[in-house]
Amino acid sequence: MPGMRLAHMLYHIKGYANYTNHSGNLGVLQTYCCNGIFESFFKRVIRRPLNSPELIWKLHKYLKFPRSMTITGARVVSDRAAALPNVTGMGIRQVVVRIQSRQSLITPPAPIARLSEKQIQDIENQQQEKQKDCTEYIVLQRFMIGGKDGEWKVWGLAEETTTEELRTNPMFMKGITMKDRLEMMAAGG
Repeated sequence: MPGMRLAHMLYHIKGYANYTNHSGNLGVLQTYCCNGIFESFFKRVIRRPLNSPELIWKLHKYLKFPRSMTITGARVVSDRAAALPNVTGMGIRQVVVRIQSRQSLITPPAPIARLSEKQIQDIENQQQEKQKDCTEYIVLQRFMIGGKDGEWKVWGLAEETTTEELRTNPMFMKGITMKDRLEMMAAGG
């Protein structure tokens, strides 16, 4: 599925967008992201003070899922499509990809360009020490216009719904209408 490549690409872009300094190329993000998540990444980058420390994000490896025949560290957990009402040849498709990886985030003592070889080696050692296993959910989306599929774009990031939330959150109550759900979302509930 072409979306898997995009999910992996976003993974690298995510690290780039969240942790680069102001010199980052936001045009790359705009190419692969829907407007909502692009604006979120953009605001994160421009809110960062000019003198904020440089952060280094590193993807060490993808983690294989238990009992999985693949070694990618990514799995499609939801694949939904719908035609747009009252319009012929138009629709939308969203895929949720779960990615498991090992990554690290460190703050070097100075910009990388000014560090000695020994300091760079110390940073690499810190990256090894600060590795963390992560599970993240990336939502990909594409439109069909005139019967032709558009390009996959990153719609956003999602969190896993727990069984406790399913039991207690009013959004998941039986018998609730879509209108009620939308009203609760608009009210922040």
